[in-house]
Amino acid sequence: MDLEQLAQRVQQWRAAGEKVILTNGCFDVLHVGHVRYLRGAKELGGNLVVAVNSDSSVRALKGAGRPRVPQHERAEILAALADVDVVVIFDSLDGKPPLTSWDLLGPTVIVDGIAVGTWKRTADKKSIELKFTRALKKTERASVDKATKRYAEYSGLKPIELFR
Repeated sequence: MDLEQLAQRVQQWRAAGEKVILTNGCFDVLHVGHVRYLRGAKELGGNLVVAVNSDSSVRALKGAGRPRVPQHERAEILAALADVDVVVIFDSLDGKPPLTSWDLLGPTVIVDGIAVGTWKRTADKKSIELKFTRALKKTERASVDKATKRYAEYSGLKPIELFR
């Protein structure tokens, strides 16, 4: 789904009084820590939009040899998860969705790793300001932490960047 199609879907959700939850990440090698983190985001109530970093964005963030899984396959896998309502691929060198996508989506809630918050445009309109107000439930955080550490131990890879 492209951003314009997503913006139309978001308008429909809003018209129905539904919340929009936005999260993003590389999701290069999907593991149970990701699944638990996405479930925790969905449990906040609303429609979960997952913005997936493009291949070039992952390469800029993680280095040569990444991503291991192409962007369209990562998006397809995420879209198959019951907790995910919509997946969109974005291209950004800093790892965050571009400003235009924030304006189009106007998410009600932002989930970044384990932090939950809101957003607004800065006064100069050149960036956004995130205000994280709380964390996902402690039990979910512990579950995600444990899964991420276990994944890193078994795979020999650095943990996927869940906690920024």
